[in-house]
Amino acid sequence: FVDSLLLKGDPRPIFSPETLDQTFRQKLQTQHCSMGHVIAHSTGLYLPICVIWKSDGQLQGYLWTTVDIKPLSQKLKQIIHDRFATMIHSAYLVDENFNIVVHSHWVQVPEQRNVTETPLFQNIFENSLLPKKGVGISTDYKDDEGDWLINLNTMPRFNWLQVVLQKKNEAYAILYDMQKKIILVGSIFIIAAILVGTLLGGRMSRPILKVARGARELAAQKFSQRIQVNARDEIGEMANAFNFLGQSLEEYDARIKKE
Repeated sequence: FVDSLLLKGDPRPIFSPETLDQTFRQKLQTQHCSMGHVIAHSTGLYLPICVIWKSDGQLQGYLWTTVDIKPLSQKLKQIIHDRFATMIHSAYLVDENFNIVVHSHWVQVPEQRNVTETPLFQNIFENSLLPKKGVGISTDYKDDEGDWLINLNTMPRFNWLQVVLQKKNEAYAILYDMQKKIILVGSIFIIAAILVGTLLGGRMSRPILKVARGARELAAQKFSQRIQVNARDEIGEMANAFNFLGQSLEEYDARIKKE
């Protein structure tokens, strides 16, 4: 027996299922509440939700409805704006069939929702970059529009995939700025090392040259590089400062990739 209820004045269309397939019913036995595949309609996108109905431990039936998920796109747009300001290109969610269900740039339901044939997802499939449930992946991607930092994250409860695209130069803007400063400082130390080496000889210049080489390694984004100088004078302090800088950059780089 199937009955449908609709609030008076509710503009949502009715998607009454004639039956629930066996797999869906078995899923409800363990979860009690389950989400189905997003339904595309001319009025919007709707997420089916089904709840099992029991009385005194006995199955009585199922309560099934749909929720308009357009507000979720608006919420995602606000979150992206608050989190990344102008540094974000787009963020969206796709279901297990790779149909877009939520997009930070959407206003209306798009004509093309499936992303399997897009260059980005072709690259993801070819390089086996789809993350497992509960796991996130960050990777570089290049196309005609430039270099990107792509973040892929799973949403196991919905079986959705979250995709966030950022311009690489914007995502790493702070690090690139540090890199320029390190190159400048490194160049000064190289010049100083040459002058000191010329004036005072090899014994004094060797530790300074180590510091200069370390500066070049940091400028090349080799943040794990450390400088070994046994001196306890100003040169030793300089080496310790560079090691601390390298450690800080390494931790900051890891945090940016994680975010």
